[in-house]
Amino acid sequence: MLGAFYIALAAASLVVWWTDPQTVCYVASCASVPGIFGRSWYLWAPIYYLISACLVFYGKRSWSAKAIIFGGVVFHAGLLVYGWVMTHSICSLCLLFFALEASLAILYMLLPPERNKVGMSFAGLILACAGLLLIVNPAIPETKPAVAAAEVNSGVSQLATTVNHQAVDDRYLIAQKPDGAEKHLDLAVKPALLWSPLCDHCAEALSEASKIPPESRPYIVATFTSDQKAIERKMAECGLQGQEYYVVQRHPGKSQYIPTLLYYK
Repeated sequence: MLGAFYIALAAASLVVWWTDPQTVCYVASCASVPGIFGRSWYLWAPIYYLISACLVFYGKRSWSAKAIIFGGVVFHAGLLVYGWVMTHSICSLCLLFFALEASLAILYMLLPPERNKVGMSFAGLILACAGLLLIVNPAIPETKPAVAAAEVNSGVSQLATTVNHQAVDDRYLIAQKPDGAEKHLDLAVKPALLWSPLCDHCAEALSEASKIPPESRPYIVATFTSDQKAIERKMAECGLQGQEYYVVQRHPGKSQYIPTLLYYK
């Protein structure tokens, strides 16, 4: 039964990868550790889950099997701690996967061994497919070098070196004012700083933006939330009380990382 749960976790991880984990994760911790060898953790995780499933179905609780199963849990815990140390945020989805895999590891030690040749063969077949997918999957795009001062207003060039940034083809970003009125922000005039009060790491970017003269300051655009009280409270904490801001319900960039400086090509 435990083996089936490991297979289910592998399937869930692949589904998240297929839909792009950045669309369901809005904190900066995932951006700090996106994967290894250009591959998302949501592609590496199924390999671990399926190997664990094979070990469970094999039915022998050897030291090597224990090392692999608990080693994966410890490694995932290390990633969560690293993300927290770097960004003071934890992805709720990653935390859920960790809680489930830790629970399965504990149950592996408590429940009697189960030997299931069919289950092991099935898990092995899926493992081969997941391994092939890992090999052929395109690498995660590397972050572009810092935006040159000539490409954005000189007042935000320093900010551009400290946050993620993306160039977009559309000159105008359609956003909303706090009163609900639609506003077309001209990104050719100045870039937009996308952030969220749900992201602790964004406070640093807002504080940096507050040091920029108002006439040169990027558009302040909140995303992933429409909670005006939370938005205004966080802005006040970061020295932007009274600053005009806008809201977009969905991150308009190809990458969903925040904070992000969005500018027109």
